Amino acid sequence: MQKNEKRAKILIVDDEKTNLDMLIGFLKPYYQTSVAKNSEQASRRLEKPPLPDLILLDIMMPGMNGYEVCSDLKADVRTRDIPILFVSALDDTMDKIRAFKSGGVDYITKPFQAEEVLARVKTHLKLREARQQLEKQNIELKAAAQLREDIDHIMRHDLKGPLNSIVGLPGIIMQDQTLNPDHVKHLNIIEGSGYKMLDMINRSLDLLKMEQGTYEFEPTAVELVRTVKKIISDNKAIAHSKYIGFEVLIKDQPVTQQDACFVQGEELLCYSLLSNLLKNSVEASPEREKIHITLTHNKLIQIDIHNKGSVPKEIQNRFFEKYVSCGKRSGTGIGTYSAKLMAEVQGGSIRMSTSSEEGTTVSVRLQPFIDRSGESNLSLATHKEKNASFDSDIILRSFLPSRLLIVDDDANNQNFLKHLLNSKNLVIDFAGNGKAAIQKMIDTHYDLVVMDLEMPVMDGKQAVEEFRRWEKDNSKESVPTMIVALSAHDNTANINNCMDSGFDDFLIKPIKKSQLIETLLKFLKTDNKIKIEAGARTSEQAGKNIDPQKTHVLNDVFSIEIDSEMKNLIPTFLDSQKAGIDSIKVALTNRDFEEIKRISHKLKGTSHMYGFENVSQLFSGIELADAHKDMSTIDKILGQLEEYFDKINITYVKS
Repeated sequence: MQKNEKRAKILIVDDEKTNLDMLIGFLKPYYQTSVAKNSEQASRRLEKPPLPDLILLDIMMPGMNGYEVCSDLKADVRTRDIPILFVSALDDTMDKIRAFKSGGVDYITKPFQAEEVLARVKTHLKLREARQQLEKQNIELKAAAQLREDIDHIMRHDLKGPLNSIVGLPGIIMQDQTLNPDHVKHLNIIEGSGYKMLDMINRSLDLLKMEQGTYEFEPTAVELVRTVKKIISDNKAIAHSKYIGFEVLIKDQPVTQQDACFVQGEELLCYSLLSNLLKNSVEASPEREKIHITLTHNKLIQIDIHNKGSVPKEIQNRFFEKYVSCGKRSGTGIGTYSAKLMAEVQGGSIRMSTSSEEGTTVSVRLQPFIDRSGESNLSLATHKEKNASFDSDIILRSFLPSRLLIVDDDANNQNFLKHLLNSKNLVIDFAGNGKAAIQKMIDTHYDLVVMDLEMPVMDGKQAVEEFRRWEKDNSKESVPTMIVALSAHDNTANINNCMDSGFDDFLIKPIKKSQLIETLLKFLKTDNKIKIEAGARTSEQAGKNIDPQKTHVLNDVFSIEIDSEMKNLIPTFLDSQKAGIDSIKVALTNRDFEEIKRISHKLKGTSHMYGFENVSQLFSGIELADAHKDMSTIDKILGQLEEYFDKINITYVKS
């Protein structure tokens, strides 16, 4: 040991002068030493910096013994990291165990040997220095990780500002009719690339939330056959370059135009999940082979994507881990990792099997879409509305005189509900927003109120909360008003939130007549002489339901069959839909995306309620495109809607 080595500070605590002199003699040539003869002196030495780098502590001392002093030092945040070496004549095993339990790192027995003392002191000083270095590195690593996270956050959010110009200006420039066609083509490329980048940013934010467990999953019915076909279309270029074909099967049979498969998920998540896997499958497949996508339905919906290639052995056990990639120059290694996250956040699972003989199959399992009755609305054939289980007209006639309030800002929805509740015993009033509804409910007692959630002036939840407070303060009314929420958002969180706000039940848009009447039966009194039980339809009535979503194209004319009882409502409905399309076009010109969102959401619900499912899905497409400010897609869908309403042919049939 060199005398000019960095001199660490050592505190020696011992009441015996002989021991102090001996230890100081060993250590002083190499270290800075200080002494304390008891616990009180030691405490005073440790009150002010600089603190020692190591403490030599005797056990048997007047006042507090060494064990007690050590325990106190380890309990103090200022001194707990200082290594303490016990020095004592006690050499019993139990004494040593007690020393270590109190916080000591080593134990030196008397009589002292200079070489032993110096070796042990040096070792523990080196260990302390190493721990301090590790702590410093940990702090630096945490700071670097936080910096990286902050930069990622800035990149994700601040990139959106410049992207507004990248995706917005090409559309404005392309309005110039004098542009060269090549310039228009290039502008379209710029616009499309901007939207791809925007989607990547949005998706990365979603993945971050999934990793952190903060992603808010809002499931709806997602039709997988259509989604898979869209993904295949989007990957045709890369598949064509390898002469790869696709085959989509349902229960091992080629998919037909009539087939559909509904899962409980989010459309964008399902698209991204399957798109990642299908793209990987195309890239891994040998040339001139087929990729098979098979859908099966047992308790869960399973999607198997199979190609003839095999996964390299070095990544087979890490296939779904983050940043795992093999043989790809441009691969990020998060494709299968993100697919796993997206499957799990939707309540599903994912697995992979591979071999050189059988090829590779990635299997995704997702939850089937379940309707309110608790039955799966999913079949691997065309999804059709179920027949009513009772005669709704007879049930309507069975209600005793009752007064209802319908609260909805859409006149078409009001007319539709009035049509469904056509009974001489049901008196129906209307309100266009929550504030107006409160006043009506204060002035008139209603047997039942059906209230939409999303309305101007005051929404449904605010209205119910305010009215329940009024009811509480004006308790003369012995019978509370029954209020049913009406919403297209049927996720559990929304339903629970409505119940907490003061609603008594929840109706999901689009409303079916049978569901509405089931709800009325919970709250309104009936004449049991007239009322018939569920399932008592006559054989003549059974099976005559008309599927309100049955739409097809015949000689370039869009044909749809609608219940003849709705004939008087349809002209007004069509006029309002066309007016709504015109309003969206104006909002698109003004780049008013909030207004586009509001109008398209409203029209989506109304058209869904009236049985125009194709129209409702087109408005859903506008909502999706609006979320990404995809002006070209919105404009394209508006064109499709205009064509639909120009060519529509409605046939009214008796149900």
